[in-house]
Amino acid sequence: MKTETDTALAKRFYTVAEFMAAYGISRTRTYREIGEGRLIARRIGGRTMITRDDAEAWLSAIPVHRPLTLAETMRAA
Repeated sequence: MKTETDTALAKRFYTVAEFMAAYGISRTRTYREIGEGRLIARRIGGRTMITRDDAEAWLSAIPVHRPLTLAETMRAA
């Protein structure tokens, strides 16, 4: 049964499972991102929690991949 505190936290924090579901990455990758300092997590009451702001900052920091244009490919050759 969820307490009032759990409900308030859910509005501002993801559990690891919620983060994984929302961002489509595995548990292993989530903990690797935390361990390597790219994703900030907090321990709250024995649980690992990720703020929505930290999740979005992590997402924004991921390099964008785009294929080279034909002109860029020709210059690189």
